[in-house]
Amino acid sequence: MKNKKESLAKINHIRNLLGEICNYYEVTRQCGHTAAMLNGVNNTPEAKIAICNLSMVNRIKNMTKKLLRDDNFVTISSTAAFSRNVRGSTSPLVFDNAALYTICRDSLNAINAMEDLSSNKK
Repeated sequence: MKNKKESLAKINHIRNLLGEICNYYEVTRQCGHTAAMLNGVNNTPEAKIAICNLSMVNRIKNMTKKLLRDDNFVTISSTAAFSRNVRGSTSPLVFDNAALYTICRDSLNAINAMEDLSSNKK
């Protein structure tokens, strides 16, 4: 970034965008996000599906027309687990809406926490 003002503007833009994404997912639950994602997965047998936790595996397996193996799923619950499952892979990576929501929410919380720490130091 060229200067502090531009950096702060970019951070605010990202914070607002993350907030909008989180809000969207909070108010549109149960509208078919996972089913829409699975339409693409059904046509891409080698796809890996990013999920927020392992409890989603059986739910997604029951919703899809194709047989999914456990190695089709990648959890975002830890960076190490995620990296271990995708490192070296050339398969398409599809995000379940709960995983995307979790990433956005955690990122937004981290930005807010960093800002709180920064403002407390002044």
